[in-house]
Amino acid sequence: MWQAPKDFLGGVEFRATVAQGYATFWKNVESPLVEVVTPETEIMTTEPSYTTRRPLHGPPVIMENKPTTTPAPFDLIYQGCADTKLCFGVPQNCIQSGNCKAIVAIFVAGDTYTFEIQGTDNPKYVAAALSMDNKMGDDSAMECVRNDNGRVNLFTSWTYPKVEPYVRRSDSPQNIVQLLESSTIDGKLYCKFKRDTVSTVMGQTFDLANNRYNLMVVSGNSMKEADRVGFHGLAYEATGQPLSLASVGTAA
Repeated sequence: MWQAPKDFLGGVEFRATVAQGYATFWKNVESPLVEVVTPETEIMTTEPSYTTRRPLHGPPVIMENKPTTTPAPFDLIYQGCADTKLCFGVPQNCIQSGNCKAIVAIFVAGDTYTFEIQGTDNPKYVAAALSMDNKMGDDSAMECVRNDNGRVNLFTSWTYPKVEPYVRRSDSPQNIVQLLESSTIDGKLYCKFKRDTVSTVMGQTFDLANNRYNLMVVSGNSMKEADRVGFHGLAYEATGQPLSLASVGTAA
């Protein structure tokens, strides 16, 4: 080990010969400059500074959980309107969106004719009628009525063209229909019932299998009397032409 003389101060550079083997060696290999100082001298060594670059990030993203809205499922009365039932509703094109003010649906299995009628907006009654034209009067009607105590009943009635009593139950036999189901839920009044394939009302024969009829559907929020429905202020419409009740699809 080389040791500097006592009075020597300054820089020293070493040269060396390095041998790898007998035939391989290097001469005059220079060392880095070595600074010789007194023991009291403090050498300030400046180390290289390193800058570490942090990855660039965008502003923080706040994930907000927004409430999701699940569309309400269609009521049962709409199921099958495209392929197993004949359906007619108010207003026009309401069946596709499932938001009819009033709707009638007919399902035929053999010689059994099953009707469904439903009205929204908390009606007092919703009714469907079989007519020979698209005007109210001389029609066989079927009424789904909500009593003041909340009970739902089914009646048949006969309509009169723009004259009193306009509609009357006593002129129609009540045993031509049989109530199967009824409900009043979320402001919707609903009845499901069967009607005789052939019946006679006010001397007219209603043959559901062999005749065509215009369908009418109406709803209202009042009764004129305990046994007589009031004006159809919520919904009223009739099909533009007579239909076979055994047909399938959406009527207009």
